[in-house]
Amino acid sequence: LPQIPDKEMVILPADVLPLPERLSLPEVLPPVMLLKNNDFSEEMKNWSILQDGLGTMKITVIDDDEKQDTVVLDLHRQNSEKNMGSLGIMQVIDQNVSRYSQISLSMDIKIISLEDAGTQSSDASDSFNTCPVIVEIEYKDKADKACSWGKSFSAMDGADSKRMPADKWITYISPNLAELKPSPQIISNIKIYGKGGDFHSRMTGLVFVAKEAVSSQVSGVREEKARITEKAVREEKVTATTKPAPATTVAKPIEIAGAIKNYNFSSDTKCWDT
Repeated sequence: LPQIPDKEMVILPADVLPLPERLSLPEVLPPVMLLKNNDFSEEMKNWSILQDGLGTMKITVIDDDEKQDTVVLDLHRQNSEKNMGSLGIMQVIDQNVSRYSQISLSMDIKIISLEDAGTQSSDASDSFNTCPVIVEIEYKDKADKACSWGKSFSAMDGADSKRMPADKWITYISPNLAELKPSPQIISNIKIYGKGGDFHSRMTGLVFVAKEAVSSQVSGVREEKARITEKAVREEKVTATTKPAPATTVAKPIEIAGAIKNYNFSSDTKCWDT
């Protein structure tokens, strides 16, 4: 006879595998810092100087009273005589970022001199707005087409520039550059410079990083785990087994030999007196 269990049992169909106690997270790529010597702690190492136009141009790595824990890059153009020119730095990156879902740039900026902003060049027909800080990122898309994204900081609001107060540090954080259209496949280089007439600006705390959106991946794992759990519960069959009641036994008539003859009247009334 089969053994009767003392407690109820749960029996899963053979095609339902037991759930693992823990689902492993997908592999997450480590963040990539896209800039070398981003804090200018090694002066101008890994950076190239960009310079165009007349006047006195000076790029130095100096201390700033408001940035005691780090050095800053100082861009200063003078004696431009209101002629267009530019001064800044560039770093070649050449990094494939196609596997990353978040690419961002942040930096601290201060415009020291705004007195020449919005002036005209010596040619009256060629007016320009001086932007003491311009950030430009060049990249290639999936079709290997050269593209660029940029942000300008000026004394005046413009379609492509952000107005800044004088002699005050601000922190700028870019949007998610991985969502640019077309999206970046390879980051080629970054340029940070001033452009226009005379200008004086400083910058520090450059962080240019590519990383994955970990929160969305973890949410995906949780959703997958919930889906598997729900499926198993739907297919689960529960069999509750209890002790059955003992079978009812029908008692046979007891025959006592010799006690009564023709007790069942099989011979009519033989042996019986009337």
